[in-house]
Amino acid sequence: MRFHGTYFGEDVAINVLNSKNLNQKVWNEFRKNSTKWISGGNLFDFLHNEHNVLDLPMLVKFALDVCRGMSYLHQNGIIHGDLKSANLLMDKNHVVKVANFGLARFHDQEGVITAETVTYRWMAPEVINNQAYGTKADVYSFAIVL
Repeated sequence: MRFHGTYFGEDVAINVLNSKNLNQKVWNEFRKNSTKWISGGNLFDFLHNEHNVLDLPMLVKFALDVCRGMSYLHQNGIIHGDLKSANLLMDKNHVVKVANFGLARFHDQEGVITAETVTYRWMAPEVINNQAYGTKADVYSFAIVL
């Protein structure tokens, strides 16, 4: 089910998954349709734009926004799997939101991420070595974003 809503004054799409009907097909469809482009573009482009003035309070705010989003995902048993600045979108008020759930999975699911599917510079060593990984792989990626 999809609804329109407002979250802290922003228009958002609300996707509701019924755990009774959750299967791989439903999960894949959810992941495919979860990311919508928002007005401020992505954090990678913002940080690399020479016209943007970056100060420490703004950078700390960005980091806290990402922490809140990733904390929410991890508390709900979701591993993002592709956390990088290009997958962090900003709204018109420079609020950073975690996006692009194409490689996300539940913590208890098997998953393989390879350098062919994500940018290896943000990948945790255990992911690069095709070993089992969990939420700590997202924490590593977050450290690279910082």
